[in-house]
Amino acid sequence: MIQIHEISNRVGLDEVVLQWICNYRTAAIFSEKPIKLVVPYRSTLNYIKEVLARENCSYAGIDAITINTLRSTLLDAVELDEQLASREDARLVFSLVAEEFSDNAIAKGAIYHPETFLTLCDRLRCAGRPLSAFPLKEARILAEAFYKKMHELGLCTYAEADQKILETVLGNSREDRKAEDFFEEGFSCSFRKRVEDLKKKPLFGSLLFYGFSSAQWSHFSLMKVAEAFSGATTYCFLKEKPSLLSRSWKAYWKSSSEEPATPSAVDNDKGIPVEEIPSAETSSFDENSA
Repeated sequence: MIQIHEISNRVGLDEVVLQWICNYRTAAIFSEKPIKLVVPYRSTLNYIKEVLARENCSYAGIDAITINTLRSTLLDAVELDEQLASREDARLVFSLVAEEFSDNAIAKGAIYHPETFLTLCDRLRCAGRPLSAFPLKEARILAEAFYKKMHELGLCTYAEADQKILETVLGNSREDRKAEDFFEEGFSCSFRKRVEDLKKKPLFGSLLFYGFSSAQWSHFSLMKVAEAFSGATTYCFLKEKPSLLSRSWKAYWKSSSEEPATPSAVDNDKGIPVEEIPSAETSSFDENSA
């Protein structure tokens, strides 16, 4: 079961997160599968804990984690051979590789600001595109050398890790399917069938994603694939100002959801289940509401 809500920080935390915790904290103690609340940043995690303490609300039995911790958990589940590199490790490896390309104009500039080039590589890989999609030959050569060196060291970036998790869900381990098929074909029937198969033996009892927005596009595939490992998934996206990016973010989630949230009245006094709680400020996750 998938539910999507659009919320503001304070109102959303009251009506969605607190209700979700009330619904699952008792079940979490007896559940064989972990119940997890996932946020984009550690600061968001601290904010939620502060509010829960102020509301005298216990979340015993529910794991509150960041998206990076979720990634590590899924990597263990798919048994990735390579180790997930820290950002510091990636910068160091890139700097070493860039020094070997003294005649490469891109390398000369990027060696002093490796984060900019690494971010471009991540965005390309998160979009499911191959390195050949770089328009400049110098950039392609540098990127290929960087990833080759990373693999020689037994390391991978978070964008590569997300691709490998996605390919596992696609059944790509023994077939010629690529992660980019996921983006080009969309959420095809074959992908949905694979998700249904994985849901028969879920890794998580339930997941709640809170505090995500179009600023977290790079986590899109990881979040979407996490559904395949969870018995139920609830998304609480932050309400954003209208923009092309935010509309694209909404459109992708709306089209990829099998069971979009439907409008209904909110009444916390009656203990309405979280799946029936609509957005705190808009009754559905609608493109026109941005």
